[in-house]
Amino acid sequence: MVASGVWIGAREIVQYAADNVSHRTLVGSLENVHKATCSALERMQIKIVQIDENREVRRITARAGRLNIKINMETITPNTTRVTVAATSNSLKKDKATSDEIILQIGHHFTPQVTPHVI
Repeated sequence: MVASGVWIGAREIVQYAADNVSHRTLVGSLENVHKATCSALERMQIKIVQIDENREVRRITARAGRLNIKINMETITPNTTRVTVAATSNSLKKDKATSDEIILQIGHHFTPQVTPHVI
């Protein structure tokens, strides 16, 4: 009985950690997504602390108040990049709303602007 309760508790912790991370795949090169990410963080006044990069992956560590933000960008194809954002105030408390908003702001860079036609 106790073992099943421990299993359920462990499963809920893993699910909470996974569910409170935001993901989005964008049509854009790793370089363009990286630039859009830096621009979004600047607009949101989130301070970039560190950038790690190689040919296929970029990682940004940032801070906003008490939030620690980790952003991973990974090349899927030369013009498709997967972005993952996690915002935490400590190792157990996730801020899904902030990570969702960062993803949304990055995506705005890739959303075509539609100019209304006047007839």
